Amino acid sequence: NLSNQASGRTLLVENLTGNITVDGALMVNNQVGGYALAGSSANFEFKAGVDTKNGTIAFNNNISLGRFVNLKASAHTVNFKDIDTGNGGFNTLDFSGVTNKVNINKLITASTNVAIKNFNINELLVKTNGISVGEYTNFSEDIGNQSRINTVRLETGTRSIYSGGVKFKGGEKLVINDIYYAPWNYFDA
Repeated sequence: NLSNQASGRTLLVENLTGNITVDGALMVNNQVGGYALAGSSANFEFKAGVDTKNGTIAFNNNISLGRFVNLKASAHTVNFKDIDTGNGGFNTLDFSGVTNKVNINKLITASTNVAIKNFNINELLVKTNGISVGEYTNFSEDIGNQSRINTVRLETGTRSIYSGGVKFKGGEKLVINDIYYAPWNYFDA
């Protein structure tokens, strides 16, 4: 288990020549799904195989991130079980340093910024949470030409003023097998 404090600190795990395996939870203030404060985020950063350009990071436990908690991973390949940022939002998932592929079983988002290229996501669930006007999930980078989502589910928004959605900034190709639309939530690719 790794625990960080909600005071603008970054917890860095780095293996310059090999792999990283995380079996336990990521916690903030000793709580799974713990939250930080605006302007004082808690950050987790993992770097594998920086020198060899062939490292793998494996997260063998589900990850739950509270408000203002950010996760960054840089490697050749990164494998996740489930990532949940839908508990409050204002998170950044920065996987722009992954050179091959990011594999995620289930990604739950609310107001989440996602920097990712060439990925496999089994299920993407976009929540609205009714926390404020226009909170969106943004895939803010070029998603590449080898990105796939098996199932997209859009949770029903509270009402039009509390709508949400997911936006994809750009990329060459995104393959989606199934998409389930809901009112006051949108999909923009």
